[in-house]
Amino acid sequence: MTGRRTAIGFTLVAAGSLAVLWLSNLPLGVPGEWEWDRIPVARGEWIAVVLGWFAAGLVGALYIAFAMLGARRLDGAGRGQVATWLAGLVLGGFAWLWAVQDSPTDPVYGLGKTGWVLYFRGTEGYFDQARYAMRDVPSYLADYEKLMAQGDVLHLGTHPPGLMLFHRACLNVCASSPALRDLLLSTQPTSFRQALDETEGLNRGTPQAITPEDRAALWLAALVTQAFAAAALIPIYLLVRRDHSRAVAWLTASLWPLVPALAVFLPKSDALLPFLATLFLWLWLEGFRLGRLGYCALAGVVFWLAMFVSLAILPIAAAAFLLTLWEGVFCAKSERLTLRPRDWAARIGAAALGWAIPIVALAGLFKLNLLGVWSWNYRNHAGFYTQNVRTYWLWLLANPIELMFALGAPLTLAAVLGIYFQLKNGWRRKAAGPVWCLSAVWALLWLSGKNMGEAARLWLILMPWAVWLAAGCFKPRDAAPSLVDGRLSNRAALLLLVCQLVVCLGTVTRVTGFRWI
Repeated sequence: MTGRRTAIGFTLVAAGSLAVLWLSNLPLGVPGEWEWDRIPVARGEWIAVVLGWFAAGLVGALYIAFAMLGARRLDGAGRGQVATWLAGLVLGGFAWLWAVQDSPTDPVYGLGKTGWVLYFRGTEGYFDQARYAMRDVPSYLADYEKLMAQGDVLHLGTHPPGLMLFHRACLNVCASSPALRDLLLSTQPTSFRQALDETEGLNRGTPQAITPEDRAALWLAALVTQAFAAAALIPIYLLVRRDHSRAVAWLTASLWPLVPALAVFLPKSDALLPFLATLFLWLWLEGFRLGRLGYCALAGVVFWLAMFVSLAILPIAAAAFLLTLWEGVFCAKSERLTLRPRDWAARIGAAALGWAIPIVALAGLFKLNLLGVWSWNYRNHAGFYTQNVRTYWLWLLANPIELMFALGAPLTLAAVLGIYFQLKNGWRRKAAGPVWCLSAVWALLWLSGKNMGEAARLWLILMPWAVWLAAGCFKPRDAAPSLVDGRLSNRAALLLLVCQLVVCLGTVTRVTGFRWI
């Protein structure tokens, strides 16, 4: 595969996907069951649309320039310098996510939606619980299993209490620190402020009147969620770095903030999960490889924290299990870990301990039966499909297509190329583990029918996997030409980043993830 063909491929898939979104009325989902809505653009709004693209494009261009500069500088840098570069990439990704979210012409679809998404019960309900239902934390946690037993099949009934406590913490911090509250109020975008002004007008004189502390807490929750969303590129970098050079890991990680679904669904809590999922995988895999029981125990704690937020983390455990078997049993003997049974037991035991201690502590301190809560969450999620009609075979076809648009067509093609080159380089090499293991878990989840609708949002936790798999398509500087023929040079990598950015911008300004608007 020549560089010219690759460039043409990235350009064509980018143009084709944007044409579907902007020049057709093809449904984004399954009609009558679930569809994502297109953002309407009136004929007289095109100048504003182009100006929005230009403003966000400038921020995106600076982000890509920083990413390409880092790819040249990183290989010779020390650890402290690498950490500084990664921090800069996170800040750049945060700025890009801010700019692209605010690119739609109608503030209702831009950052103005942020307060509404977090405030109203219909879109999440976690702030609502923290603000109006949580009299105090101990009694709320003690009664949480009873709340789950009521059988709500939507947001509240399918989630553990972590998100409610997150919003309660934001409220408490803003109430106890007037200086922070004032800073948060002063940094709110105009569209966000206007949206909450409208909500405040509706609630004025009621028990749910919005206070300055509420406004500050909502904005703080949005900023924290976006920060975690951008910061996921750090554990992605670390995962890729296990088998690739710094430059390849850097270029791969720089793709993450350009995933359209990330900006479309911010500030929903789903955007918190990729960071926790990838951090858990890196801690576990490195702890297992190096025999660092502290890493293994910390992996268990991170996995518990993710489960405290959402059961969506469970497929990540399956991926960790398969990757561990690959590296310890099935990959080529020359790269395989040689461990005694007691080594396996010590590593697994440390992770299990890290996971179990918080469960026991919460049960003792707050009488919270997390195992019972998780059982109800699982049953309530299953109950969703008894109340909402879904056709299995239609979603079997629709979900991969939806995933491609959610990832961005250029990134999807890069992941396919990465799989091809990784297997061509040796299908039993340790580095091929993500290809086999991640693909297997995704295929099982896809075929199970657990997500029949909203895959673009519900699979956000899996999307770092596509970025990870794309690593195989980048060309290491010092690799033998026979092993990297056709892989992306820096110039081709630049084209990939540009195409992915354009698709991200075009998707965010055309598709809304919130049907109530």
